[in-house]
Amino acid sequence: MVALVGVLGSSLPAGYNLGVLNTPEAILREFVHSSISQRGLVLSESQLNILWSCVVSVFLIGAMIGSCCAGWTANKIGRRPTLLLNSAIGLLSAALFAMARIACSVEMIILGRLLAGVFSGIGSSVGPMYMMESGPSNLRGALGVLQQLGLCVGILIAQILGQKEILGNATNWPILLSVYSCFIAVGLLILLFCPESPAYLYIKMGEYDKAFKELEKLRGFPAALLHGDVVLLRTERKMNESCSTWTITRVFKDPLVRKPLFSVCIMHIGQQLCGINAVIYYSTSTFLKIGMTYTQSQYGSIGAGLANVVMAFVSVPLVNSCQRRILILVSICSVACSLIILTISMALQSVSPALSYVIIISSLCFVLGYGIGLGPLPYMIGSELFHQGPRATGMGLGCLANWSANFIVALTFPLLQQLLDQYVFLIFATFTVFLGIYLYKYLPETKDMNPVDLSSLFQSPLCEEKL
Repeated sequence: MVALVGVLGSSLPAGYNLGVLNTPEAILREFVHSSISQRGLVLSESQLNILWSCVVSVFLIGAMIGSCCAGWTANKIGRRPTLLLNSAIGLLSAALFAMARIACSVEMIILGRLLAGVFSGIGSSVGPMYMMESGPSNLRGALGVLQQLGLCVGILIAQILGQKEILGNATNWPILLSVYSCFIAVGLLILLFCPESPAYLYIKMGEYDKAFKELEKLRGFPAALLHGDVVLLRTERKMNESCSTWTITRVFKDPLVRKPLFSVCIMHIGQQLCGINAVIYYSTSTFLKIGMTYTQSQYGSIGAGLANVVMAFVSVPLVNSCQRRILILVSICSVACSLIILTISMALQSVSPALSYVIIISSLCFVLGYGIGLGPLPYMIGSELFHQGPRATGMGLGCLANWSANFIVALTFPLLQQLLDQYVFLIFATFTVFLGIYLYKYLPETKDMNPVDLSSLFQSPLCEEKL
């Protein structure tokens, strides 16, 4: 039930909003133009482009705002109440989309996108944290990567429903933009029957009896039989006694927290600077360049999204059984090689048409490589690197770094593609290589390690020298 809350109530709607504007862009741009024209205003093509850019990018701005608020809210009112409040924000954003055409208001779409971004920013931080704090230690890796699974499924659903024959048309686009509210409503209904995080109650609030009752609900056994969970809670409680309030300033000043924070933020930034959004969202235009028809290129994009979903499913047992360092490094090597092959194939495609197949294969290999490490691990690694005290703040800052990097890529990629054409993918390959070097040197293995072990690792002279 907790996993369903995290996926249906947070990550899937976030992924849906990430991908929903791509297919019906022309229809929505026409609505934006007509909404302004009915007020007696005439927009030039450049002004319309600027307004449309605001509609698209305000989602990412909202996500950054949500990420900034996530840690404070999760510590102040709790994990579960934060998710309840976040569900209300998500439902409000969907209501604005549903009523926008009736009101003929582009402002309602912009406000809806902003609130959907806030919802996604909070959910991407608090959702994985709630799942991993609630889950047993042997399943926390699998629970942590469900965030990426929800995002991938949400993007794929948006790609499918956005087809002109389904909801991506002039009649049904308000339904297309707001249908994710159904997932939020189901997640909210399940959340009403879920307990609060025992770790939050025991370590942050000092409500020991209530924490044990919630733990018994989650595990189905009396607390007296849950020796491993109880010992971990008491150990983390002792670690947190030195500082009960973990502000952003405190997180940056504490050397034992600052070091894992850098690793988490760099992983989040690397997830975006590897070029996943450019490859997925611009796959339609890429396939058009190699001679596919528009319909074929759309189905090709859906195929890439489906491959992303398949790998997200595969990553659940992989992360639960494999070492984190091996997965992330294999993922980085696969992504970097795929980007280089993709660039070379696109550059030489006019010389040999057969390279069109290499372009398709390298794009799919990129998605597959991304799915085993770079996709899922950044969202869950923070729950393993941070102990309970700074966890909410640290994971919120990590998600802020992620959405900020996403915003930068969305803002600069069209211009860079215009200037460099296919060679723009070499920039992403370069960032990916540097990410691999950094993580190889500084990222510790977190599988089957508790925060106490990791804290002592970050205290070691070797780690001190490197970090």
